Amino acid sequence: MVKDLTLEEGAPFSLLDEDGSAIVIHEGPDDYQTDPAGNSGARIACGELNG
Repeated sequence: MVKDLTLEEGAPFSLLDEDGSAIVIHEGPDDYQTDPAGNSGARIACGELNG
């Protein structure tokens, strides 16, 4: 988890940086133990983040 996550360009913890970012939404919650996806089920959506 990242407490101060933001979409503000140039800010610390920004998802918008020079190499790009993406978001993946899973069908269930992350168990915060299992890798790589937290035993959260199937991927149901994804997208590219652009600034």
